[in-house]
Amino acid sequence: MKLTTILLTVSLLSNQLLASPTITVSQTETLLDEPIAITISGMPPGELITVHASCKEDIHDQEWSSQAVFEMNEAGEVDLTTQAPIE
Repeated sequence: MKLTTILLTVSLLSNQLLASPTITVSQTETLLDEPIAITISGMPPGELITVHASCKEDIHDQEWSSQAVFEMNEAGEVDLTTQAPIE
């Protein structure tokens, strides 16, 4: 199976930029059906962020996208593997 490209972006819901987010991905290359762990850190606790993900599968020229809103925990982090979105 051919690898796909995933684009992940983070945007703030507030207009104040107090910090820069760091996105950590467990694997940089994976097959489409293999799970990956994604964490976002470096933001103020309680900050709301929107995570946008899009994926293009090259064999059938298929594209998928999704988005969700998360609240940064008390450490200023979000773990997309374990934390449910609030929207």
